[in-house]
Amino acid sequence: MKTIPEYLKTIADPAHRASFQAVLRWITTNFPQLDLVIKYNQPMFLAHGTYIIGLSAANHHYSIGLEGQAITRRFLPLAEQLGLQHGHKTIRVPYKHPLPTELLQAIITRQLEQKRDVTTFWLPAKERFQTGSDYSSV
Repeated sequence: MKTIPEYLKTIADPAHRASFQAVLRWITTNFPQLDLVIKYNQPMFLAHGTYIIGLSAANHHYSIGLEGQAITRRFLPLAEQLGLQHGHKTIRVPYKHPLPTELLQAIITRQLEQKRDVTTFWLPAKERFQTGSDYSSV
């Protein structure tokens, strides 16, 4: 899969597809400096070639893919306040849930600040996975 339209065709339920498209549209509108690409078979937003946020569709929700456990922990209080569940590196948003704009804004803004001078796709592992990273404090 190489394009966003190809990816969207994999979401069988039209209401789920519309919900997923709304997230893509919101990010594209509010962060026009980001590049929307397909990598690892899912939509991702990049800034100067470095990963900012990814999204993936599932049967009953879409996932916001974050860049590591430490980063995910930073945003868990807000995600939980919004009634969202999470995994180790994802936050799950049911399709019927309102668009979590406050959460998306916080994640993307933080990622852009943290990765302002990063020249690699991913942060170094010590920053993604260790609890002592800048991301672990809220």
